[in-house]
Amino acid sequence: MDRRRLLASAAVLGAAALLPGIARAQSGELVVSNWGGDWNQRIAQGFEEPAFAASAMRIIHDLAPVPERKAKLLAAIV
Repeated sequence: MDRRRLLASAAVLGAAALLPGIARAQSGELVVSNWGGDWNQRIAQGFEEPAFAASAMRIIHDLAPVPERKAKLLAAIV
């Protein structure tokens, strides 16, 4: 595993564990709010597929621009 993949994996794990508004598990689903495009594809291929391949957890991607994601986070916290 190269340094970039390790850092990306650590960032996703940290966000999923520490920020409940970004990622939350409900009834076997994990909702991840993220940027789209290449960033999301690399995270899915480099982290999500290896980490959750054997799991029954289904990952749902909530892709949106920064202002929309920030509004969702603030609404979830309040």
